[in-house]
Parts: sequence; C-alpha cells; structure tokens
Amino acid sequence: MNEEHLADARMRTLSVLSPAVVHDLRGAASALALHLQLLAIDPEDESGRARRRRSLATADEERRRLFGLAEVFARHATVPNPAVGEFDLVAASADAVGLTRPFAGQRRVTLTMTPVAAPRPVHGRGEVVIQVLLDVLLHVLQESPRGAGIEVTVEGAEGGARTVIRASNDVYPGGKDLAGFTSAMRWAGGDLRTEADALTLNLPAPRREETS
Repeated sequence: MNEEHLADARMRTLSVLSPAVVHDLRGAASALALHLQLLAIDPEDESGRARRRRSLATADEERRRLFGLAEVFARHATVPNPAVGEFDLVAASADAVGLTRPFAGQRRVTLTMTPVAAPRPVHGRGEVVIQVLLDVLLHVLQESPRGAGIEVTVEGAEGGARTVIRASNDVYPGGKDLAGFTSAMRWAGGDLRTEADALTLNLPAPRREETS
C-alpha cells in the first residue's frame, strides 16, 4: 500500500459503509425527535413523570449515538494522512468498530468491542491501521452469516499492543486479501498475524523521543 492506494481504499470503504451509516443516523434522529415531542407533554401524575424520565434517558442515548457516529464518519471522510507517529490503538479500533457497526446491524451480525479502561499508545501510521481494520472487518462481515458474532479487543502485547478480531464462524481473510492486508500493516509499521481462532494487528510501543 502507498498513499494513492490508501486514498482509494478509503473511498471504497466509504461507498460501502455510507448507506448503512446514513440509515442509522436517520434512525437516531427520528427517535430523538419522537422523544423530544414526548418530553414536551407536561406529566399530570407519577406514571407520566416516569414516562418522561424514560424518554429523557432515551433521547440522551440517541443524541450520543447520533453525534458519535457523525463524528467518526466525518473524521474518516477526509483526505488520509499517512504520517508516522504515536497514536492510541484503542481510539483507532473504536473508530473502525463504530463506523462498521451500522453495516453489521444491516447484516444481522453482532459486532462488539471489549471496553478498555486506558489508552494503548503505539507507533506507526495510525490512519493506515484504521483502514486495515476497516478492510478486515468488512471482509469478515461480508462472509459472516446472519446471527454470527465478531468481537474486537485491544490488549497489551510484548513490545507494544495489538487489536484482536475474533469471528464466531472463523471467516478470516485468506489468499490475495490476506496478503494485501499484511502488506498494508507492514507499511503501517506493524504486522498482521492469523492465529487458530483470531486475527491480530500488532503495533510497537511509541519510541522514546515520542514519549519524552
């Protein structure tokens, strides 16, 4: 992969994901509007006040979902910057999962990311890593049957950190696809490995001059 290929890959990814993202944004906006209308009704008894509290909680949840998805989509809908430096692998992985979750929902596949309490700083080309994550997740989602599950975890590893992708049906990329993803991860400054029940993206820890 090079800068031109990265830009092409980003555009292809957006073209695949944008219909699902727009559908999800519309759904969140509609739910938010509905519950705002319910909140405008002045409750007359305890039952009405309870419904209002539930509507308030739901409206806030839909607001956060709408803004979160819009922000991650906007971050990705720009000219890619393949600069090398320190970045947070947790944030990069969360962006990739957040952007692909609407597509997973349309395919009736459960896509989850294990919560991580602290950042995992690594060194490499952060935007290239996000693109590889998106490409791998899209491949796995497109090969997964309805009802399947995909779990993404970020964890510490010797000399750095790694993102682990586990698919319930073991539908990991192979052949030319795997070779392309592996080559892209090398350009990103890390490596991609296939294991018995997972696929991992591995990055080294930040260099001393980045942390000083």
